[in-house]
Amino acid sequence: MPPLLNYLRELTADEETTVLVVMPELVVRGWRPPPPQPAALYVNGCCSFEPGVVLASVPYQLLR
Repeated sequence: MPPLLNYLRELTADEETTVLVVMPELVVRGWRPPPPQPAALYVNGCCSFEPGVVLASVPYQLLR
């Protein structure tokens, strides 16, 4: 079991606790697609169906 998932399960062991996981999302302007973000996909896959865990994706743009 991933360490992040273990940590989240420890935090949400109390049924009244809700944990917010904020994930940055890279946004790229122009014709190029954004680079792959495997870490974000991994976290999203691990935490999507965990009770007491809320995922929030926050877009940000790299300036050139």
